[in-house]
Amino acid sequence: MNGLLLAASLFAGGYCWVLARRVHELKSLDRGLGGAIVTLTRQIELARGTLEEARAATRENKQDLTQLIARADSATTQLKSVLAAARDADLRAAYQARLSGAAVQPAPESPPAPPLRDEQAQPAPVRLAVLPKEEAAPARPEPAPEEIVPKPRSLAAFESPLRPRAPKDAPRSEDDLIEALSAIAA
Repeated sequence: MNGLLLAASLFAGGYCWVLARRVHELKSLDRGLGGAIVTLTRQIELARGTLEEARAATRENKQDLTQLIARADSATTQLKSVLAAARDADLRAAYQARLSGAAVQPAPESPPAPPLRDEQAQPAPVRLAVLPKEEAAPARPEPAPEEIVPKPRSLAAFESPLRPRAPKDAPRSEDDLIEALSAIAA
């Protein structure tokens, strides 16, 4: 029996030695749980810094985008005014040509010329557009939009199922039931 107790105590001592070694490795800051905690802390700090950089870049990009949108809006306004001025100038020229009664003559067509060197280049001639003659007014005026599109008719009253309403009396006879059904069908 003493031998059995001696073997059990030796086994328990060996097991305690193995456990002590494992606990020591677990506490180690290089390879154990402490090392894992230190590594995770460093990664969290790195991720936090990266997140702050991304937020700063996003703020800068938002400001740049806001400025670009403002510039695009102002360019759109300028472009609209230039197009309106060009359209007005074209309309004025057409009106003046009609008043004078003379049609604008187009420039004669010429065959394509060989390519020129820079020193031989001259500005291109301005071609004037030919304005069509005024067409005679149609015999019958076009119908007004009211004649084309019918006026909308009023819809039947709609009762909301969410709105409280007074309870209706139940039909008491077959005639009342037929009247109620015909009212629903209509």
